[in-house]
Amino acid sequence: GYSPNGDAVFEFFDDFEGTSLNTSKWTPENGASWTVSGGVIKSNPGSNTVLKPLLINNLQFDNVIIKARGRWTQSNDDLGIFVYGDSDARNIYTLWHGHDPYYELVRTNNYGHRYILSKYRYVLPQNTWGNFKVLIKNNGEIYGKIWEWGTTEPDWTVRATVTPYGKYAGIWYWDDNCYVEFDYIFVRKYADNEPKTTIQNLGDYYKITIHNPNSYPLRNFQVKISNPSFITSKFEGLKITDKNPAPNKTAIIYIESEPNDANIFINGEYKGITP
Repeated sequence: GYSPNGDAVFEFFDDFEGTSLNTSKWTPENGASWTVSGGVIKSNPGSNTVLKPLLINNLQFDNVIIKARGRWTQSNDDLGIFVYGDSDARNIYTLWHGHDPYYELVRTNNYGHRYILSKYRYVLPQNTWGNFKVLIKNNGEIYGKIWEWGTTEPDWTVRATVTPYGKYAGIWYWDDNCYVEFDYIFVRKYADNEPKTTIQNLGDYYKITIHNPNSYPLRNFQVKISNPSFITSKFEGLKITDKNPAPNKTAIIYIESEPNDANIFINGEYKGITP
């Protein structure tokens, strides 16, 4: 899977472990059929020209980034992430791969009627994992991009400003013989000026600086630092775990514009807030 603790870190997460769809997280709409095995979710398409959504349960999203890894394996190549949908995903906005030689931001109505809002010339090769990434802002702005797994992430390539039907999101396949798979999906909060981190090796200790430009409560955001690797948990304040501890070194954490609820943990031990 993508993360060892995705449910704790993200607003929503599924890496499709197990042997069946987790119905506490998902609701298939419009007769969608999915199979879960081998750490992926796979479509079971028919031959109808309709959209088959998989709706994230009981969660409405705004001002978030949604990212999934997906691919098409045979026949048609229509799949994507949808956002700003109504409660049964009948009407949605979606990042749509499959209208060769483009992918598009599309508005769909009644599980099928398609209106192109923005498009970009790119086709994901068959049986190749791709990154599907969508940003939605609470003023109705949508940004999207698709790129091949393991290659450099591009800038946002398609964008539109819309009137949302609702705030529901999920994934989908087109029913007309579209055999598609998803490996994971996550939803994380977004801000124009997101918290960032830097790490300095100062000999006997590491200095980790959390740059928090707008004094956001860090409980609501996720931060990753590499070498050594740290990760935060939104449910435990700022939880920092050193996965590759160096001998005889400690971590000194400095938070700019520290919020009141940014509790710090190191290797599971509560450290309070350090100056």
